[in-house]
Amino acid sequence: MQQPCTIAICTYNRNRALRRCIDGLIAQEADMSALPVMIVDNNPVPMAADILRDIDTSRLAMEIIHHAEPGLSSARNAAVERAATPYIAFLDDDAIPPPHWARTLTDIIDRHAPDIFGGPVFPYYTDEKPAWFRDEYEVRSHASETGFQTDGRVSGGNFGVRTALFETLGRFDTSLGMVGQSVKLGEEREFVERYKARTPATEQRIYYDLGLRIRHHVPARKMRLGYILARQYAAGKSMAQIRKKPLSRLPSHLLYLAYFAATEPIREIARRNIRRADYISILGALASRWGNIVQIVKNGLNRP
Repeated sequence: MQQPCTIAICTYNRNRALRRCIDGLIAQEADMSALPVMIVDNNPVPMAADILRDIDTSRLAMEIIHHAEPGLSSARNAAVERAATPYIAFLDDDAIPPPHWARTLTDIIDRHAPDIFGGPVFPYYTDEKPAWFRDEYEVRSHASETGFQTDGRVSGGNFGVRTALFETLGRFDTSLGMVGQSVKLGEEREFVERYKARTPATEQRIYYDLGLRIRHHVPARKMRLGYILARQYAAGKSMAQIRKKPLSRLPSHLLYLAYFAATEPIREIARRNIRRADYISILGALASRWGNIVQIVKNGLNRP
């Protein structure tokens, strides 16, 4: 029987989280010999093999490869190059898949044969949350029901792709995505947008399954306002880069930023009252829009 899907885990400097991720795969209800696991060690000096040395991985058909070129997109491209299965699923190294995750993944492939598929991401914590921090800041969910999606969004830490697509569409854009601890985003979003641009709407097969959920680790540094704003700023920049927004859009974005900053706090207070209002999300939205504006200017300056 052909193995349907490779599970690719690209890892950088997340020793304890990676161990928890592998423990989650070992605990799967499905027969994991049918789903090869590929760990792409993106540390400058190989670390993954030592980290996992004392874990019994006999349930897994696992290989570890070292890819020293920095960047998540580059590491994912290395996994694509080596994958020999019809699908490849990308699982973040700080994720814990619940026991049914692999079974749900194979069911999606067997029953629906999508081109791209994904599921939601929920947080888990090993540090105490600040009183102001809400779980929703780290929830990534892009659909309200299971099925094929016309909007077609997935979360980078929990999605899969038919491997043949990489031959027709190309690899992940290495100008996007995390590089070490530098907060850069958007490589999976750009790939999905490229797929949608080149595939007629009637032929698009992007499947979202609410049951294909994972939990991802939120350490203390991600529960700081500075990180939240930096991530939202990076998200805004990546969207302007992906959509190649021209410099002519700058005035409208500046006007909307001013309008949003002046009116959204008032609307939020009206929705929830002054004590319960979510000011963090407002600041995050402002950071995202500012990132958009900065990238629009860069797009204009880099235009030949």
